[in-house]
Amino acid sequence: PLDFIWISSDKTIVEIAHRVPAEPGQPDSLLKIYTPGRPALYILEINSGLAKYYNLKLGDKVEF
Repeated sequence: PLDFIWISSDKTIVEIAHRVPAEPGQPDSLLKIYTPGRPALYILEINSGLAKYYNLKLGDKVEF
């Protein structure tokens, strides 16, 4: 599983999906589609649990 973190153009976290499961063997047409509730320019996929471990939350600013 992964955590998905959507980031806006001003580098603000706008959505986080925790513990997104892998879907091995599933055809692309049947994969679940994850989308943010607000506009986002970037998505960061990290190991499951790291978003909570680092206490990431909506509105946090990121640097890259």
